[in-house]
Amino acid sequence: MTAILRSMGYSSEYTLYSLKNTGAISFYKAGIGLVEIQRQIGHKDINTTIIYLRSMGFDDFENVRKNVPAF
Repeated sequence: MTAILRSMGYSSEYTLYSLKNTGAISFYKAGIGLVEIQRQIGHKDINTTIIYLRSMGFDDFENVRKNVPAF
């Protein structure tokens, strides 16, 4: 992936992890539920997904957290 990004002219600050961030943000903005985002990015705990999205500036999860089904 790194070689592909470099061949496209992206600097070394962009990594595979950058795509994960972009995907999570895009899913959230598109209205995809937290459980699906959790599954797509590989978190075992929904709270990890919430922390992850909060670290990127999203902070409106309290009502969502109350309605997440337990597995």
